[in-house]
Amino acid sequence: MGGDPQRPGGVPGPGAALALVGVFSFTVGVGVVAGVLLDQRWHTLPWLTLTGLVLGMVGGAAAVIRGLRWLRGPDGDG
Repeated sequence: MGGDPQRPGGVPGPGAALALVGVFSFTVGVGVVAGVLLDQRWHTLPWLTLTGLVLGMVGGAAAVIRGLRWLRGPDGDG
């Protein structure tokens, strides 16, 4: 069981899709939690929570795009 997330024939397995979903969810969650904690500290509710949500979504989308490019491989025919 190597670290290759692809099935024989070059088709990504369900684990690769699950990993991308997990990365996106984790990134958004970290942004929201950080925003909530900062809002509680500085009494700015809901502004920093919303900012954390947006930043988490942007970061999560960037991570998913990088992951999809990696899964496609260098020749782009994944």
